[in-house]
Amino acid sequence: MEDDEQRSRASKDGSAGVEHAGAEIASDVGGQPPLQDSVSPDVVISQSLEVTSRQGPIPAPDDLRQYEQVLPGLADRIVKMAESQINHQQRIEKEHFEFGARRSLAGLLAGFLISVFFLCAAVWLVLADHDTAGIILGSVDLVGLVTVFVLGRREAA
Repeated sequence: MEDDEQRSRASKDGSAGVEHAGAEIASDVGGQPPLQDSVSPDVVISQSLEVTSRQGPIPAPDDLRQYEQVLPGLADRIVKMAESQINHQQRIEKEHFEFGARRSLAGLLAGFLISVFFLCAAVWLVLADHDTAGIILGSVDLVGLVTVFVLGRREAA
């Protein structure tokens, strides 16, 4: 209650507010007195923070120079290591791409062979006087092929 009265009196008189705020700050900071006498109202105190961020396998040029000063030849080793890592990553990506292409081709070839087999079986059934079974097998084969191509194109688009 007493603090509220002091604050209301301080708000009417601007200088009392500064003293009261200084006392509050001093109590929050561990009882040290505020620096009112050493700081004039014309002095502006500011802080700035600079954050530098780099991304990639090679350090910044200044860092490389410092590495070179610590151990001669270290900067060259770091650059060679980064080049080696990049080459390795590119080789893995190329192998992954080639494997995907081979797998896709193998899938197309297997699908083609299975449909040709079922189509031949359907023709054989019709020629062997099993017309109904041959027509059903041939129809299922044809519907399956059309479905795969139509749905495959919708997913690709």
